[in-house]
This record gives sequence, structure tokens and C-alpha cells, in this order.
Amino acid sequence: MESICIQNEGLNKLIENIKPISDFIKNNKIIGLKNQDAVYSFWWMNDMNFERLLSLNLEIAIKGKKNREKEYLNEPRTIYNSNWKIDHAINERLCLYVGKSNYIVDRLNKHLYLSFKKHWYEDAADKFAANMIHKTNTVCQFRAGIEHLFKKETDFKLEEVLRNHIGISVYHPDKESKDENMEERFYLEDLAIGYLRPWFNLDSER
Repeated sequence: MESICIQNEGLNKLIENIKPISDFIKNNKIIGLKNQDAVYSFWWMNDMNFERLLSLNLEIAIKGKKNREKEYLNEPRTIYNSNWKIDHAINERLCLYVGKSNYIVDRLNKHLYLSFKKHWYEDAADKFAANMIHKTNTVCQFRAGIEHLFKKETDFKLEEVLRNHIGISVYHPDKESKDENMEERFYLEDLAIGYLRPWFNLDSER
């Protein structure tokens, strides 16, 4: 029972301690956070009734499991089509992504990819598969999700979106050993994803 209480404590801190991410950005880098193990969450906020968010590209296609049957060789994957929803919003804030890392500052910098200013779809909107999130690497899930939301917005500016609408919360486990901290991060991340249903954690099924 003690572990359940600990997990709920961490989840509550992720929900309650949300701060504007712009407070931690300077010269295209994350500042003001301890570069140590943590669970973190990105949030959409400052949007009454989510009017701006709901006007964006909410259509999402997810790759499914590879088809093994010979008769489906010409259709290598099943595609699941859906729309993101705001059912799990809390206090006019919607969780977009939950993750964990041994070095949170390094991970957040990779998520945001702030040194790259250009809109990913600016010159190649038709190049990528329809409604699938395009990732330039395996650690930029949050930036990729934001780019997908604003895929059809010609005046998209990352700095403006981060400044006006994105919040972040961080929870640092404080156990007696590194092994216990690792266990705490692992289970809290799963708990937070299941409870908050963050949009950008959706990924291909294998």
C-alpha cells in the first residue's frame, strides 16, 4: 500500500506544479532545472475552453501491427485513425506528453529542439504520410506533436506557442537508492500516462 501512496503523491505533483515552460528557456536552452532523474509532463494551458487547441489539426493516424498473413503482403501495416480529445483535461489544462529521464535537462532540450526554428512542414507538407506524426529522431516526441498540431498553420511560430500555451511539471524521486528512484520513475510514468491520457504518447503498435 505504501508504494501506491507514493505513486499518487508523484502524480499529484505533476498535476499541481505546472509552470510556464518559457520560465525555463534562455538562448534556446533549458535552464533552472536540476539535470537529474525525473518524471516530467508537458501541458497545454491558457486557452479558454480550448478554443485555439480545438481549431488545430487533431486528426492522428497510428501505425498498427505488421500483417503476417501472406495475402496481406501488399498492405504491410494496419493504420488506426482517430481524433485527439480533451476528455481528460484538468482545470483547463490538458496533458500533452509524459516522460522520464535520468538527465531531464538533456531530455527536454531534445524534446523541444529549439535550435531548429523552421516549421517542419513549411516546404514539404505533402512529403509525409497523411495525419501521421513526423519525427526527425527518436527523442523529439513533444516537438513532433506540436508540429503536427500546427501542420496546416502557415503562420506557426514555436516561440509564440511555447510562451503562450505550454506548461511543464517535474517530479524528482527522492528515494534512498538509485535503484529505488529508477523503480519510482518507471511506475509513475505508466501511472501518469494511464490517468492523464497525454496526446503525444500515442505511438505505433508493434
